[in-house]
Amino acid sequence: MPTPSSLEHWYLETVSGRRRGLLPSLTRGALTIVSWGYGLGVWVRELVYAWGLIRPLRVPARVISVGNLTMGGTGKTPAVIALAEQHRARERVAILIRGHGGERLEGVNVVHDGQRELLPVSVAGDEAVLLARRLGDIPVLAGKDRRLTAQAAVDRFGATLLILDDGFQYRRLAVDHQIVLVDATQPWGLGGLFPAGTRRDPLAAFARADEVWLTRCDHPAAHDLDAVEARLRRLA
Repeated sequence: MPTPSSLEHWYLETVSGRRRGLLPSLTRGALTIVSWGYGLGVWVRELVYAWGLIRPLRVPARVISVGNLTMGGTGKTPAVIALAEQHRARERVAILIRGHGGERLEGVNVVHDGQRELLPVSVAGDEAVLLARRLGDIPVLAGKDRRLTAQAAVDRFGATLLILDDGFQYRRLAVDHQIVLVDATQPWGLGGLFPAGTRRDPLAAFARADEVWLTRCDHPAAHDLDAVEARLRRLA
């Protein structure tokens, strides 16, 4: 049975078009058809929030979201750490993270209470624990419902600034400032919308960003930065 890493490699090679032949072509065609349904769902979600049919929860704290348009790593964790360190002297900061890879995603899971680490990697996920250990005295709360963790951060820890990790697609919590990260080696992702590619949103979603940060700019495979910036300015 293929390992997760080999499946991921096969998927990326297929959607990027680098894998040739009949089977990859048929696979791309099938994934494109499925992606139409995904795209419709994204479009409906945007309309629902744009028309105010669902209103995001607003908590009595400022919320900064760090996210991206594509699947995979774009440097969100270092960005969250940098933001927390930048604001910790002036505000009571708390980190909200979903907790990927952890056993406990329901409810409110306090990974670090600002004094000590409370949950292991197996429960909270490795990224949540990494943030807790790196930041030390900043509360880190994990859970897939960030409305619950946001309210808990305010009620339990008196947080005045919430940093929402991977929050660009999370619309249930009102966000004051959207930061979108773009990997300079793959600024537009591979292929198209998921699952026909690695985009979680269409490129038009850049219009919701307050700031766009380019990451991995010094990588040998980075695209022409002037061209990337010019296109981002048009999109955002």
